[in-house]
Amino acid sequence: MGGCNIDTAFTRADSDFSMSLLKNWRTLVAHNPDFALDEGGASKYPAIAAAIATYESALSDWKEVCEKRTARDKNKYYTVRGGYLTEFYPKSVPLPEPESLPATDAILNGTCKSTYPRPRALAAIKNHKDWYAHQELVKARDVHVKNNPSLGDSAVNNREAARYVSASTPFAGKALDVRVDGTYATALSSDTLQDELQRKLGLWLSAALPTLRVALERGMPVDFFGDYLYNKAHHRRPHDGVLAAWADAMRAPANAPVVHGDKEKPELTRQYNEGYKVDLAEPHAGPGGCDEVNEIKLWTPLLKTSSPGVGNASSGGTPASVGHSYAFGNTEEKARRLNMGCKARGQPGQPFSHKTGHGYVKAHRGFYHDAIFVKRNNFNLLLHETFGGGFSPTAVLKLRRLARKVARGSVDRTAYSPKYSLSFMSHHAERISLSVVRGVNRAIRSHLATLSARLARA
Repeated sequence: MGGCNIDTAFTRADSDFSMSLLKNWRTLVAHNPDFALDEGGASKYPAIAAAIATYESALSDWKEVCEKRTARDKNKYYTVRGGYLTEFYPKSVPLPEPESLPATDAILNGTCKSTYPRPRALAAIKNHKDWYAHQELVKARDVHVKNNPSLGDSAVNNREAARYVSASTPFAGKALDVRVDGTYATALSSDTLQDELQRKLGLWLSAALPTLRVALERGMPVDFFGDYLYNKAHHRRPHDGVLAAWADAMRAPANAPVVHGDKEKPELTRQYNEGYKVDLAEPHAGPGGCDEVNEIKLWTPLLKTSSPGVGNASSGGTPASVGHSYAFGNTEEKARRLNMGCKARGQPGQPFSHKTGHGYVKAHRGFYHDAIFVKRNNFNLLLHETFGGGFSPTAVLKLRRLARKVARGSVDRTAYSPKYSLSFMSHHAERISLSVVRGVNRAIRSHLATLSARLARA
């Protein structure tokens, strides 16, 4: 390397180049002492200086991201059922550990004995920083829309911030990872793909604009984002699609038939829960051989009405609308209280605070009271939101338990694609997400057709 031009050989001062150069620093200097830094710690080669600056910038960004994570972990939201949520940030891509980020001086003077981070770990730092920066932009967008309303805007409070958090939850948008093999199971129509990408990115629904503009001219309360269309649409088919995808995942390693509930035939699941239809029941699949009951929910985090969660003197605290800051903050607490119930806490008249968890909460009997407290079955609330089908924490744990069961040697009846090799977890996460995308966008298109026909008749 003694006769080459360092500025020509190394033209990309990014994380890959930075780590490659710093990890091999002593070897580089041993081959050509001219590359060594001067007494002030500077290099006469701009590329080397840029590499060092890039790495030091990554260290600074890592510290900033860690501080934000710590602050969000401390920012707790206490639910009416007694648990708490921490403010959301992406956790699917881990940050590098402190031991793998040695100081620049320790690397250059040869005293560093720790491992070096991979380039992908340094890229994760930047991705997290960019996520936080974009979240601030969407929050500013919500403030601007609130202060400067215009025709076509959504009536949902904190719409963009709630969409951004929902679209960042685990497995949200997993349908876009499905590799097509020529079968319907992996197919996503062009119209559905277009609608999903526009909704996921916070854009107007281009296919709906002509009809929605006419509706606005006639004084109808619609928006160009499709929120009103979905909220007014029939939700049975989207729910049933997700239900079928979960049933496939549960049947794959099952030792007994998975039981489908039916509102018109309550006797099918009465033995698992009295008084309310069970979506999916797994006989003897729970801990210790108990039965496992599953409630499937596909809810939108974007509702026109929002709640501060303070309730009133008679009912005490209620679930608040905090989906713009907390994952599933507009859906999960409400669904858990509705299905699992809630114990009475505090004294009547004491205002409830979601910041401290203190105050009065009225007792509420959930739909699955008999299954949980009488029959002692294991209950799972498998909740998904409409932006790509993000998995709630319980849904993630359920799918992981099924995957571990397969990994331990249980039978696996999954109909994998013959063209691609996928794990149990990836396959079913993709299929469930795909069912959400299909169902939600089909419901929007269906109600759009109904609205168009109504306008034509008028």
